[in-house]
Amino acid sequence: MHNYIPISVFKHVTKHQMSKVVIIGNYGSGKTSLLNRYVSDNFNPDVPVTIGVEFTHKEHDEETKLILWDTAGQERFQSMNTSFYHGVHAVIFVYDVSNMESFYGLNQWMRNYRACGNMDKSVAILLGNKIDLERVVSKEDALGWAAKHKMCYEEVSAYTGENVRNAFSMIVRQLDTLPEVRENKQRLKENLSKSDRCCY
Repeated sequence: MHNYIPISVFKHVTKHQMSKVVIIGNYGSGKTSLLNRYVSDNFNPDVPVTIGVEFTHKEHDEETKLILWDTAGQERFQSMNTSFYHGVHAVIFVYDVSNMESFYGLNQWMRNYRACGNMDKSVAILLGNKIDLERVVSKEDALGWAAKHKMCYEEVSAYTGENVRNAFSMIVRQLDTLPEVRENKQRLKENLSKSDRCCY
């Protein structure tokens, strides 16, 4: 993971639609491991604890680059302010299916998102991580929480990699429902077409 760099730094070097995605949830829910699995397809059992906010990025496909913000899950970091959510396109809520406290903690993270985020200009999904472990949170309860907050839901394992790619593909599909993302993709296609014509 890397320290924060403004998303604008990438704009002159990419032909992708860049979407800011933040991943939130309680400490120990496996957020950093989930991102490592998605970005690098590896799992480090000794991954260091995230302090504050870190970021990484990945080109998901030919059109989309995700700028991924990883957040500390400790209680003292739960009061994320509006600057953290500024320009965000997607929020990933993560809990540990083997830890009931992490599931209950989703309510506090949702209150924070509602208070500081722009729910009209972003999408949110729920991921249940660590399905390789013994479950204590029922899938029915998780689906109920997701439905209550009008989110899609997926279960994943950062340890085995199960469903991780599918989960992020679901995020990209959700991003495509945002007018800003659709407009940016169309503009990029038009600019690329103009650039190609200049070569003849």
